[in-house]
Amino acid sequence: MDVARGQSPVLVAAFSALGSTPNEASAAIICRSPRPVNGRLGADRLRHEPAWNGPAPAWPSATETATLRLMCGRFTQRPTSEMAAIFSAVDRLDDADSYFNVAPTQRIAVVVERPERERAIVGYRWGLVPSWTKGTARIPERMFNARAETVAARPIFRGLLAKHRLIVPADGFYEWRHGAGGSRQPYYIRRVDGRPLALAGLWASWHDPDAPEDVHEPLRSATILTTQPNALLGQIHDRMPVILAEFDWDDWLDPNLTDPTSVLPLLGPAAADLLEAIPVGPRVNSARNQGPELVEPVGPALAV
Repeated sequence: MDVARGQSPVLVAAFSALGSTPNEASAAIICRSPRPVNGRLGADRLRHEPAWNGPAPAWPSATETATLRLMCGRFTQRPTSEMAAIFSAVDRLDDADSYFNVAPTQRIAVVVERPERERAIVGYRWGLVPSWTKGTARIPERMFNARAETVAARPIFRGLLAKHRLIVPADGFYEWRHGAGGSRQPYYIRRVDGRPLALAGLWASWHDPDAPEDVHEPLRSATILTTQPNALLGQIHDRMPVILAEFDWDDWLDPNLTDPTSVLPLLGPAAADLLEAIPVGPRVNSARNQGPELVEPVGPALAV
């Protein structure tokens, strides 16, 4: 599909998956802001909804699952009391620790806002467990990321995009740049102003059919959305997490905003000048290692 001037490639891909094309002749009309807003140029906004005509629920293909393995898989988080203040949420996790090497399957702090409930910081498993998973032996291993371009069309994610959206606060995340001879240089990506990143994510609730009868609490899990890289991240990796602009936080978390296509325009790459990528040491390669020394620079930051 050709991408017209001013259209987001990510948004075009998402509507293509829905069987629609974002152009003037279609039902999906995209408006763009002509000026920078909070450091993000040309924020897409959707005005009309395309029709949905999709398949029955299905698991990701083997190719998609293998691709997920290569995407954003480590990040850092600050104490939850600080997150609560920044995101105007109630701290229900009350975790005073900082984490410098968060990995999939671990508990992560997330921001959720459910109907009739206040916005809160809670703890979810990182790695999505769909509600229809049949027992612990069938829990998928690599669903810690989901592609923004296809999330609206994949039945496994479509309902979550409508009603189960969350934010994963992160002070930064790691990506590995492949070099000659199979070498890998880790980079720590963070905001240049030191504020936390608001990573767009989805969550699911699962009841273990094999759990004892007196266990009623479901397992809640999360996945982080990824998109095409900006000019900075493109030097390291072919994907990057979706980073929400601050003025989009309320819309993304709004439990009454249940039209999936209304939030698709939020899923593009963040501006390159919002971030910096600094090379760090190899100790981050092991998820067992923790501590602030993991984010200490070992060389100059990448230039755009």
